[in-house]
Amino acid sequence: MLYCGMLIYYSRWCDISRPNSSSRSPTRCASGFWTHFVNGELTVGELQQYLAAEQSTVSQHLAALRSKELVSGRREDTSVKYTVSDAAIWQMLDIARDIYERQLRSHQVMLEASR
Repeated sequence: MLYCGMLIYYSRWCDISRPNSSSRSPTRCASGFWTHFVNGELTVGELQQYLAAEQSTVSQHLAALRSKELVSGRREDTSVKYTVSDAAIWQMLDIARDIYERQLRSHQVMLEASR
Protein backbone atom coordinates (compact mmCIF):
# COMPACT_ATOMS: atom_id res chain seq x y z
CA MET A 1 0.00 0.00 0.00
CA LEU A 2 1.30 3.47 -0.88
CA TYR A 3 1.30 6.18 1.75
CA CYS A 4 0.51 9.51 0.11
CA GLY A 5 1.61 11.59 3.09
CA MET A 6 4.99 9.94 3.10
CA LEU A 7 5.28 10.37 -0.64
CA ILE A 8 4.61 14.10 -0.36
CA TYR A 9 7.09 14.37 2.52
CA TYR A 10 9.78 12.72 0.45
CA SER A 11 8.95 14.75 -2.63
CA ARG A 12 10.29 17.71 -0.63
CA TRP A 13 13.07 15.77 1.10
CA CYS A 14 16.00 17.87 -0.04
CA ASP A 15 14.42 20.90 1.68
CA ILE A 16 14.20 18.92 4.89
CA SER A 17 17.61 17.30 4.67
CA ARG A 18 19.41 20.57 3.89
CA PRO A 19 17.49 23.27 5.76
CA ASN A 20 20.30 25.82 5.47
CA SER A 21 20.63 25.50 1.72
CA SER A 22 19.43 28.75 0.20
CA SER A 23 20.65 27.80 -3.27
CA ARG A 24 17.80 25.37 -3.86
CA SER A 25 14.42 26.70 -4.88
CA PRO A 26 11.25 25.05 -3.54
CA THR A 27 10.17 24.16 -7.08
CA ARG A 28 13.47 22.45 -7.79
CA CYS A 29 13.33 20.65 -4.45
CA ALA A 30 9.79 19.45 -4.95
CA SER A 31 11.08 16.48 -6.86
CA GLY A 32 14.75 16.61 -5.88
CA PHE A 33 14.93 13.29 -4.11
CA TRP A 34 12.92 11.36 -6.67
CA THR A 35 14.34 12.79 -9.91
CA HIS A 36 17.54 10.84 -9.42
CA PHE A 37 15.56 7.60 -9.86
CA VAL A 38 14.29 8.56 -13.34
CA ASN A 39 17.18 6.80 -15.08
CA GLY A 40 16.95 3.64 -13.01
CA GLU A 41 18.63 2.10 -10.00
CA LEU A 42 20.86 3.96 -7.56
CA THR A 43 23.05 3.00 -4.63
CA VAL A 44 23.13 4.85 -1.31
CA GLY A 45 26.50 6.30 -2.33
CA GLU A 46 25.13 7.67 -5.59
CA LEU A 47 22.16 9.26 -3.84
CA GLN A 48 24.47 10.62 -1.16
CA GLN A 49 26.58 12.29 -3.84
CA TYR A 50 23.58 13.73 -5.74
CA LEU A 51 21.91 15.08 -2.59
CA ALA A 52 25.08 16.15 -0.75
CA ALA A 53 23.73 14.36 2.33
CA GLU A 54 25.29 12.09 4.93
CA GLN A 55 25.32 8.37 4.15
CA SER A 56 23.44 7.56 7.35
CA THR A 57 20.71 10.10 6.51
CA VAL A 58 20.21 8.69 3.01
CA SER A 59 20.15 5.12 4.38
CA GLN A 60 17.55 6.01 7.02
CA HIS A 61 15.28 7.66 4.47
CA LEU A 62 15.62 4.74 2.06
CA ALA A 63 14.79 2.31 4.87
CA ALA A 64 11.61 4.28 5.64
CA LEU A 65 10.65 4.36 1.96
CA ARG A 66 11.37 0.64 1.61
CA SER A 67 9.17 -0.15 4.64
CA LYS A 68 6.27 1.64 2.89
CA GLU A 69 7.05 -0.11 -0.42
CA LEU A 70 7.79 3.16 -2.24
CA VAL A 71 11.27 1.96 -3.24
CA SER A 72 12.72 -1.51 -3.55
CA GLY A 73 16.28 -2.71 -3.24
CA ARG A 74 18.27 -5.35 -5.06
CA ARG A 75 21.61 -6.59 -3.78
CA GLU A 76 24.45 -6.42 -6.30
CA ASP A 77 27.86 -7.53 -5.04
CA THR A 78 28.51 -5.48 -1.90
CA SER A 79 25.92 -2.78 -2.48
CA VAL A 80 22.16 -2.45 -2.80
CA LYS A 81 20.60 -0.82 -5.87
CA TYR A 82 17.37 1.04 -5.14
CA THR A 83 14.58 1.84 -7.56
CA VAL A 84 11.03 3.17 -7.47
CA SER A 85 8.80 0.19 -6.75
CA ASP A 86 5.75 1.20 -8.79
CA ALA A 87 5.54 3.38 -11.91
CA ALA A 88 2.33 4.97 -10.55
CA ILE A 89 4.51 6.79 -8.02
CA TRP A 90 5.55 9.20 -10.80
CA GLN A 91 1.90 10.20 -11.35
CA MET A 92 1.41 10.69 -7.63
CA LEU A 93 4.55 12.82 -7.44
CA ASP A 94 3.31 15.01 -10.29
CA ILE A 95 0.07 15.57 -8.38
CA ALA A 96 1.91 16.22 -5.10
CA ARG A 97 4.25 18.68 -6.83
CA ASP A 98 1.30 20.52 -8.40
CA ILE A 99 -0.40 20.85 -5.01
CA TYR A 100 2.81 22.03 -3.36
CA GLU A 101 3.50 24.60 -6.08
CA ARG A 102 -0.08 25.96 -5.92
CA GLN A 103 0.20 26.31 -2.15
CA LEU A 104 3.56 28.02 -2.52
CA ARG A 105 2.18 30.51 -5.07
CA SER A 106 -0.82 31.17 -2.83
CA HIS A 107 1.44 31.90 0.14
CA GLN A 108 3.62 34.16 -1.99
CA VAL A 109 0.54 36.13 -3.10
CA MET A 110 -0.64 36.49 0.52
CA LEU A 111 2.83 37.64 1.57
CA GLU A 112 2.99 40.23 -1.21
CA ALA A 113 -0.49 41.47 -0.34
CA SER A 114 0.48 41.96 3.32
CA ARG A 115 3.46 44.19 2.49
